[in-house]
Amino acid sequence: MNSSINKTVVMVHGLWMTGLELGWMAKKFKKFGYGVEFFRYPTVKVELTQNIDNFANFLNNIEKPYYLFCHSLGGVLALHTLHRHTDINNLRMVAVGTPFLGSHTARKIAEIPWLGPTILGGSMDNALLNGGPKTLPDNIEVGIIAGNNAVGISRLLFAPPLPNDGTVAVAETKIANAQHIEVNNNHMGLVFSNEVAALSHKYFSHGRFI
Repeated sequence: MNSSINKTVVMVHGLWMTGLELGWMAKKFKKFGYGVEFFRYPTVKVELTQNIDNFANFLNNIEKPYYLFCHSLGGVLALHTLHRHTDINNLRMVAVGTPFLGSHTARKIAEIPWLGPTILGGSMDNALLNGGPKTLPDNIEVGIIAGNNAVGISRLLFAPPLPNDGTVAVAETKIANAQHIEVNNNHMGLVFSNEVAALSHKYFSHGRFI
């Protein structure tokens, strides 16, 4: 454990999740010497704009400096927030399995009239279907970790383009001027990965993966 680190990692979960699934990764960050905070939000029942403002208020009450660790939809929410609330700046974010360019899987779900609005809800438009902003705000550094182990029910039902993590295609995770790296893991496995934990720590510390 590196006791010289005195920074907080803010954990942001993905669609249908509660943040409990990030507990393992939070323990790894604590061993690295970070403090940990969780931002929990309703991914379906609340519109994206309300979650953006709630996240901004949450961050404004976190003592700086801090980093963001975002899984899946959490990365889209974070990037929207950083674009809208430009007073939140000078930070590093790691986005894991985040469909910044929109999700093929979500678009396929949305095509099912009785299913899409029910299970995607407030995260559909400008989030899962179209992705987040396609550029980085000023004074924000983003590192992206994408999985390329295509294991998952979404792969069987909705066939996202290869390579993918079983839910999100690697190509959907890429955004201009962000560092990008692939690991051999699937979508949920990314948040239980020693490799992802180590890569995130390295990015938070040095602004690079390698």
